[in-house]
Amino acid sequence: MAHIRRKFVDVLQSQGLAVSEAGIRRIAELYAVAKDARGLQPEERVRLHQSRSKSLPDDLEIWTTAQVAQIADDKITRLIELMPWRYAADAA
Repeated sequence: MAHIRRKFVDVLQSQGLAVSEAGIRRIAELYAVAKDARGLQPEERVRLHQSRSKSLPDDLEIWTTAQVAQIADDKITRLIELMPWRYAADAA
């Protein structure tokens, strides 16, 4: 996810697109859960991730799919195609 976040940052810095900033915020939500999980016992980490971040990847996928439909920017479209769930869909 870090490489995807960096790409959003690059696009935000070069083009100032609001969609990039929104993507960064959504990825930051996932990072916040991981940060809070540091130092916890494995069982506690699992419970934390299940309670706070279970829907975040799905929400991010839905959001990015909607963005592709609205944005004609090739850099953002290519960036969204790099998202991890795209790899899984292509492999199936």
